[in-house]
Amino acid sequence: MNHYQGHVKKILSDTYLWICLFFIAIYTIIFSIFAIEKHQAYHSGIDLAVYEHLFWSTINQGSFFTSTLEGVNTFGVHFSPILFALIPVYILHPATETLLVLQTLLLGGAALPLFSIARHCIDDKAGIIVASAYLMYPALHGVNLTDFHVVCFASLFFFSAFYFLKTENFRLFFLFVLLLACTREDLIPISVMICIYGAWQVKRSSKDYKSFLIIAGILAAWFLIVIGAIMPALIPDGSSAGGHIFQYQKMMEGFGHYQINRLTHAALLLAPILILPLFSPDILFIGLPGFLEIFLSPSPYYYSIEYQYSALIIPCLFIATVKTLSTIKNFDRHQISCLYKPILCCLLISGFICMFLFSPSPLRSGSFSKSYDPTITEHNLAMDEILASIPQDAAIGSQEDILPHISRRTNLYQGFNEKADYIIADNQTKFIDIFHNSANSLASWNMIYSKSGITVFKNPALHP
Repeated sequence: MNHYQGHVKKILSDTYLWICLFFIAIYTIIFSIFAIEKHQAYHSGIDLAVYEHLFWSTINQGSFFTSTLEGVNTFGVHFSPILFALIPVYILHPATETLLVLQTLLLGGAALPLFSIARHCIDDKAGIIVASAYLMYPALHGVNLTDFHVVCFASLFFFSAFYFLKTENFRLFFLFVLLLACTREDLIPISVMICIYGAWQVKRSSKDYKSFLIIAGILAAWFLIVIGAIMPALIPDGSSAGGHIFQYQKMMEGFGHYQINRLTHAALLLAPILILPLFSPDILFIGLPGFLEIFLSPSPYYYSIEYQYSALIIPCLFIATVKTLSTIKNFDRHQISCLYKPILCCLLISGFICMFLFSPSPLRSGSFSKSYDPTITEHNLAMDEILASIPQDAAIGSQEDILPHISRRTNLYQGFNEKADYIIADNQTKFIDIFHNSANSLASWNMIYSKSGITVFKNPALHP
């Protein structure tokens, strides 16, 4: 039997690995269904429309990641070179569902390197339980079901980099650190922190740590170039789509507001994992840039598990959980305590309970209301028919829950825009407010449809 055959046989007989893969498959199937149902029930938002329009226009029009929805090149809003890797995937099946399923697969698939880290640092059972706790994590569900965002790569790249650091495969460690840095500009500082942590780890083992610091320095310089030169250069003067570089400048503004929201968010992040990360401050230090971005942000959306921003810190929280469990087990081994097995059981139970209490998904039950109703109504079906009747080459202005359903066309606009051929408004959603300031302008447009709260206006400049 050669080395390859022996490796394959080992994988096929690895029961714990197959259990982990089974859980990942279940998660991927369930949350792909949830994400698609949410979209079909018109609960998606502007970000899903933006990303699909970026892919569609780049492939079909050569517009190089520029969307009429944002009005600027998307690399000025978020610097995400990883988007190039998604183009071949979208070409294979150019549909909104492709992005939703891909995001679910990436988030769920990150449980595999996390499982590998936990079994390497602790044992097989810990690997399964930590991976399960991750897949049941309410904040992960919020990331998964909030449109589509490139931060869905963060956990996979972070966990993979950490695994290869622990197994001393430094080439692959640096590869995944660089991939993490290519995901989004606010993940570059976290990549720097991983390299600094890696330098500290290998120095303790009397190994050469200089390459880690060199890469950290290069990434730090790259971050300053990205936010100081590249992103501003891609944003026209006076544009309101300035991206997050302006948020970094205003990070402390509004810190006195929404304090309860911040505390609640922290509690919902830590409760499912029994506040175990707090006992590994060295790991939490890696995620410091992400924690600062979230908890110092003037936007209340950042401190809510129902949005995508938790993806910045979820990986760090789970690596810290593994580190704490490893420490507790070592205490048990030296007869200092007997807490490891009870805590491991409590982690599984806590994850299960918190999933049903707090998950921003249809899994949520009890006295807590669901974040959205996945039921496809007659109103949704009527909107589908109306959207299908609009010419494919027409420019459309609409609200953010409608735009993801028409994102594969040349020109899209959020709200009223005089360049649009048609304006579609649905007054049965909260997003109708976007048209209130445009009432006078719409008065001169031709109303060609008005029924069941759906109104379609046609630009008077178009021929009847």
